[in-house]
Amino acid sequence: MLYAQINNNTVVNIIVLNNASQISTFSAGFQYFVQIDQLVPEPEIGWTYDGNIFSPSLIQGTTPMQIAIASIQAASDFGESIIVQFAAQNALAGITQAGQTQAVINYTLNLSQCLYTGSLYAAIDALNVMLQDNSPTKQALAPFVTNDVIYTYLNAIQSYLEIPLSVNPGP
Repeated sequence: MLYAQINNNTVVNIIVLNNASQISTFSAGFQYFVQIDQLVPEPEIGWTYDGNIFSPSLIQGTTPMQIAIASIQAASDFGESIIVQFAAQNALAGITQAGQTQAVINYTLNLSQCLYTGSLYAAIDALNVMLQDNSPTKQALAPFVTNDVIYTYLNAIQSYLEIPLSVNPGP
């Protein structure tokens, strides 16, 4: 299934999802998330969407810079949606009451910077480093930062990038 990710009434990215259940992972942070694989003509990056109708960009011939900006903006928006989801999950798990907010922020700082800037491959590298970390510092952050949590977000990023998912070997 082909979907358009839309911000400010403009298609900023087009992604393929094999499973409709992935929609919630990729829709956060976008104004609209619309299935487009049945539309003729099929909308492209740069097209506008008014909530009902897609229209070609008024500027014919999107420049490489416009394409790069749209791609990076979409990756950054996706990264920010991951951060918000992680924060919400931890808020519900009681991070504030546990007094662990600052410790988790400190531990995930590099990852957060990667996600905010749309550097998703660097985020994957940061998550892989976190997976290998068996330090008492990381262990003290449970249940907010665990390998199960890390694999969840690692797989979400890999799905977004349409690359093979990492397998969680479990405990």
